[in-house]
Amino acid sequence: MPRHKPGCTCARHFRRRTQRKVTSFSKVGLLATPAQQFSREFLSAYHLMNKNDSNRIWAHLERAHVLSQASTWRHMAVHTVMFMFALTTRNWKEAMGQIPRLILAGPMSFFRLDLHGNTGRIHVGVFERLPVNQPDLRRILKISPSGETKQGPL
Repeated sequence: MPRHKPGCTCARHFRRRTQRKVTSFSKVGLLATPAQQFSREFLSAYHLMNKNDSNRIWAHLERAHVLSQASTWRHMAVHTVMFMFALTTRNWKEAMGQIPRLILAGPMSFFRLDLHGNTGRIHVGVFERLPVNQPDLRRILKISPSGETKQGPL
């Protein structure tokens, strides 16, 4: 079998390089795109459902909501899960507060009226814009600490 030089593009070495990258990337714990991090937060909330740790579930759903606002389907999915979780925990106030959010989430995301930083819960107004306090979410959403994106102020 011939020896390969560094940077070889044969299938065997390419597979090894990509496997190493994926492995080292997943060890970081922070995914590259908002969609990937959204999936991670959403699945974390789902896996915690059986453990009845409602505070951690709400924290993951809030983070997923912040990441989902640019996508209509993800935004609707988060509010649907928030509504269903509020019903299962018998948090009637939260469940009733999610109904107008379910109605408004689709059009707001579709017409790009997203409110960065809004956690999607009832203690935050439907049209209230909040700063994104988590540095990892700011990095993923490309928001500076002053609250500006590459496109301009929020």
